Amino acid sequence: MRFADFQRDPVTVVRQIYGYFELRLSSRAEQAMAAWITANPQDKHGRRAYTLAQFGLTETAAHERFADYMKRHQLYEAL
Repeated sequence: MRFADFQRDPVTVVRQIYGYFELRLSSRAEQAMAAWITANPQDKHGRRAYTLAQFGLTETAAHERFADYMKRHQLYEAL
């Protein structure tokens, strides 16, 4: 599961997860999720932006540290 996919269409992603594990997602559960998503939009309580600098990192250092992970999950082209 990619987080971007979950952000774009969370109910579909949850449905796919249930299917992967051969579980049934009830329509009641889907409706409850959809209602919660509608009532709780992203940034409902404001937006918090984080930077690598806050954690003492540079973009180059982050790419070096997570290069294997990012390449494995095709998150970017290796530098």
